[in-house]
Amino acid sequence: MGHLLAEAKLEFHVDHHHIGPAPDAIVLHYTVGSGKLEGPSVNLTAVPYGGGEWGTMRGDGVISLESRHTLRTPGDDLVYSTFSGVYDAGDGGYEEALDDSLASSVRAEVAIRFYTAAKDYRWLNRGQFVGLGARDFGSRTLKLRIFLLEE
Repeated sequence: MGHLLAEAKLEFHVDHHHIGPAPDAIVLHYTVGSGKLEGPSVNLTAVPYGGGEWGTMRGDGVISLESRHTLRTPGDDLVYSTFSGVYDAGDGGYEEALDDSLASSVRAEVAIRFYTAAKDYRWLNRGQFVGLGARDFGSRTLKLRIFLLEE
């Protein structure tokens, strides 16, 4: 798969938006409160309110997600990141989301890209990264192991 870039933990604010059910899905929006991406070659901190997660949940409990996050380096430079992937809340997830009581911990599979002008982090612009882990709606966290894809 590649080598481990970082362990990530993002925490989301308790306030969130629950839109729907729309004709074919429920839309969920969460705002980032805090978080870190830490590894041997990266040390990034999430900027509070500098990111959010938008998820579209189908009737089968699969959530397609798009999220964007603003991160800060130790040198106070900014890194922009995009996450795109899926969470699987299972067959009962849709019913939980209907009454805004989604509290499960679900598998997270995401593709990640980084964009920055920060001198020590520009190498991130060139890679495709994947994150595997869990999104816990009860504790409002996303925990990932992030890998750089390599041949």
